[in-house]
Amino acid sequence: SILIRAMFRYPHLFSTQTRILILVPILPWLLSILYAFGSGAPRVVDLTPVAFTWTGIVLAWSMFHYDFLELVPFERNQIMNLLQEGILLVDNHQRLVETNHLARKIFRLGENLRRQPVDQLLSAWPEVLAFIGQETEPRTELRLGERWCMLNRAAWSTRQGVRQGTLLTIRDISERRMAEEILQARERFLSGLNDITRAALEASDLQSILQALADRMGDLLNADGCYITLWDEEKQLTIPRAAYGELRNMYPKVRSNPEERTMTRSVLEAGHALAVEDVFNTPYMDPTIARNYPSRSLLGLPLIAGGRRLGAALLGYNQQRRFTAEEIALGEQAAAQISLAVLKNHLLYEAQQARGLAETANQQLQQALVELEELATRDHLTGAYNRAKFDELIQNELSRLDRYHQPFALVMLDIDHFKQVNDTHGHHAGDQALVELARMVKANLRETDTLTRWGGEEFLILSPGIGLEQAAALAAKIHRLVVEYEVPIAGRLTISLGVTEARPGDCAEDVLARADAALYL
Repeated sequence: SILIRAMFRYPHLFSTQTRILILVPILPWLLSILYAFGSGAPRVVDLTPVAFTWTGIVLAWSMFHYDFLELVPFERNQIMNLLQEGILLVDNHQRLVETNHLARKIFRLGENLRRQPVDQLLSAWPEVLAFIGQETEPRTELRLGERWCMLNRAAWSTRQGVRQGTLLTIRDISERRMAEEILQARERFLSGLNDITRAALEASDLQSILQALADRMGDLLNADGCYITLWDEEKQLTIPRAAYGELRNMYPKVRSNPEERTMTRSVLEAGHALAVEDVFNTPYMDPTIARNYPSRSLLGLPLIAGGRRLGAALLGYNQQRRFTAEEIALGEQAAAQISLAVLKNHLLYEAQQARGLAETANQQLQQALVELEELATRDHLTGAYNRAKFDELIQNELSRLDRYHQPFALVMLDIDHFKQVNDTHGHHAGDQALVELARMVKANLRETDTLTRWGGEEFLILSPGIGLEQAAALAAKIHRLVVEYEVPIAGRLTISLGVTEARPGDCAEDVLARADAALYL
């Protein structure tokens, strides 16, 4: 009964094996019975030995032709279902021979569909059918519903090389594609930051600088409006200067009342970003001000640099929305670039006012330029170097590597689950965690090592003169110190580190890519 069930239950190859096992041995039994009980003819010749000989020959031939004594169906099915890839086996007549649970899940197939035409089973996936039928590229990436999958096609043949059909493997690569899209989005944002810096450098006067910055920032962060204000510290007064969106021409003409509670005053007093879902229901600004603007939600970003409260950048959205931690972080990075541009203008203005004075005025100018240069290379929150400075440092190290064969290593550091810190304890706690982490790492570096804030919760450590082994030891030391340290409010942090050593002929992107890949090992 087991063999009979197997004959109908298992795929074509195994059902053929089962039929042979059932039918071939019947002939010797029939001849033996006929000889024993008679058939009405004289018992002159016993054909039973001949029948057994024939049976042996057929079974021996079947061992090679139908792969007898190979993996039994029960074990094979178990292995198929343990695979981390979906499997589709299609015969030369384009009928389904075998599949596993992952493939059935991806293509939403039922259980007992063997020998069914694949063009009917996969009618909702024409691109998959086209890939099965072609003979050119053996690999492709397709979007199947909400998944991204990599499909590999190979010929399914017997040991003798006779093709019996096509083997299709399907691997879910959705996580990898999502990571690539996140990386591309980050690259686009960093490119936008460079545009903001370029706009600040190309403009000739403060108003042109602020208008260019408002346009770039509003476009970069997909806001309906972007408003840049300056702050008069002496008069405690908000000064509207430039806008992106509907109020572009009108906004610079607005005059604020010192007695009104403005968003600019609130973010400067707070010292960090403020997210307002409903401008008509917030303590951060008077409702009379909100009625004059089309924005329903606001993200207020303080412009602070060099210890000076310079003003605010306000991102407005006409539809009510809840700001994510990522949106706030991106806004803060953009605001930091604007702060430097405004500070640069202030410093240059002060330097111009001091021109014509004696040696003291000249010294003040030099000091202002030094401060500006230092601020332009530093992350305003952590004090670590910024991306522009890192590009300069790693190019210098690559030149020394190619010219003098002097090695250097790169360590990439990423705070695990940093979004949860912001969501649970607030962005101020997240900022404090970044500051504490940067302080701890810098305290354990050599004088020749440099720390860069790469973006968000990612940092880079550039270590000249050492190889992979020493860099790994440094990474292990930093990891141990971080996990043992308890950050105020945020608590204990965990980090991931990727370590790599530069190789001759590398470019900066090569070294960064290996360090980034090592994060996930």
